[in-house]
Amino acid sequence: MLTITRSLIVFLATAATAISLDAVTSDAAARARTIAKDAYMTIYRHPFEGEILAAAAKRLNEAHAMNEKEPYTYLGAAQLVMEGGYHSGRGLDARNYSPGVIEHASALVQRAIQADNKLADAHVDAARLALMLRRFTDAQREIDLAHNLEPTAFRPVYYQAVWYWEQGSVMQCQDTLKTARTLARDAWDQGLLLIQLEQMAIARGDDEQHEKILKAFIALEPNNRWDHGNYGWFLLQKERYDEAIAEFEKAIALGGYPNAQRGLEEARRARQ
Repeated sequence: MLTITRSLIVFLATAATAISLDAVTSDAAARARTIAKDAYMTIYRHPFEGEILAAAAKRLNEAHAMNEKEPYTYLGAAQLVMEGGYHSGRGLDARNYSPGVIEHASALVQRAIQADNKLADAHVDAARLALMLRRFTDAQREIDLAHNLEPTAFRPVYYQAVWYWEQGSVMQCQDTLKTARTLARDAWDQGLLLIQLEQMAIARGDDEQHEKILKAFIALEPNNRWDHGNYGWFLLQKERYDEAIAEFEKAIALGGYPNAQRGLEEARRARQ
């Protein structure tokens, strides 16, 4: 995945400037927008699926060839940079990424904003990255811009709730999450809500609620191997070894990944 990311970003960064915005036909621009936005959403919603990401990267290149100023090509590239530099753990924790990755992605997002400062998705992504860098004033500005552009969109409200949480305003976070829930459109939005609720349950030390949330992730996407693996690790830490083994085995049967295999081996050893 990192190879794909590097090749794509090099392409975007060094693309010839011979194609001016004036030279791009309206049909080509519209087609580029459709292709690039679809690729961006695919990358955003399939963060660990290598083959899917590779195909999306090719579509970004295709869109860029049609219109080098299409902002979604830069937003998609930023997502690929983030995926290429991610290690493990909470996605909004900057410590879980390679050095310089967030800054690199931020620069690409800024290029998208320069291309179209009325694109709410660009401001949302800028807000998310600013939150990760703990630049709260910048994050709030971008959240406000995104919300003003799309008042009924889910993500600006969701990241406002995250902003409150990161600032220690628990009640305001909870109230804003309630509003975000009314704006959620699909399982992915519901999953984002669960991610924040999980962080809150962990902070409270509320194991009962944490387990309910882990089960809710699985109910949203029963065939998601990472959700089964995450639940397996929770069960392993609670010394519920048979249940942990069952969840790790489900994760592996659905495609597996190294951390699930490691969890399965640890659970089996602990049960002996």
